[in-house]
Amino acid sequence: MMTTVIQSHLKTVLEGNGVKTAVLLRAIQTRYGDKAISQPTLYKVVNGENGMPDARTVEQVMHALVDVTGKTFALGEVFTWKPDREARP
Repeated sequence: MMTTVIQSHLKTVLEGNGVKTAVLLRAIQTRYGDKAISQPTLYKVVNGENGMPDARTVEQVMHALVDVTGKTFALGEVFTWKPDREARP
């Protein structure tokens, strides 16, 4: 059975827009309060360590990106879905 992994390009998107991860985290915490994803979760996504972020994480990141950049990003600009065997070196 083939599995799918999600590759994060969030670090590149943040750097390209001059946004620090801490600023994105604050935007997530402001928007979602007690329901916000945790700091370790966000840093794993930014560093590409979270092979399959859940829908809640993806949603919070995408909304907070709009808050901190004023731009709306296509999902494919931030995350890429690939079959496991293509994503692994």
